[in-house]
Amino acid sequence: MTNKVYVACFMGQGGYSFSWGMWGQIAPALRRIGCTVDVYRYVDGQDARKRLNWFGNNGYRTATVGYSLGTSTVTWMQTLQKMNLACCIAMSEFEVTYRINHDNAKRAVLWHGSEWDRLSSAGEDLGFDRIIEIPSFPVLGHLVMPTVVWNQIVDEVRRLQ
Repeated sequence: MTNKVYVACFMGQGGYSFSWGMWGQIAPALRRIGCTVDVYRYVDGQDARKRLNWFGNNGYRTATVGYSLGTSTVTWMQTLQKMNLACCIAMSEFEVTYRINHDNAKRAVLWHGSEWDRLSSAGEDLGFDRIIEIPSFPVLGHLVMPTVVWNQIVDEVRRLQ
């Protein structure tokens, strides 16, 4: 039996212009494996929470995927409500983040850039279940990280099915 999965994806600053990997690669790949997926701006957390709650209350497993400033939304959201999976890609040292609440987030995974890439190297001390280091370089490495890890995101979400 396959479980139904809902995924809320959160883009980073600049939205569609700088988060192509989220809406153009990760979201379509998740839809191809049968997930229901919405893509949000990082400031749309309240709208996304309504959808996550609806799907969670209607038999779906729920996941969030955040990129760049979208990781702030994911870490904030998992402090407030239950979800099966919280994924964060390229968390910046310049953003607000929250510790993983393991009572709410059953599993949390961070894709982390090289330590000298300040745009992608934060989050190691937040309690993620798994941290995957992706070699990166400042700015450009940060911008392409979603397109580098999309297949790993799909693998993590597939585990929910």
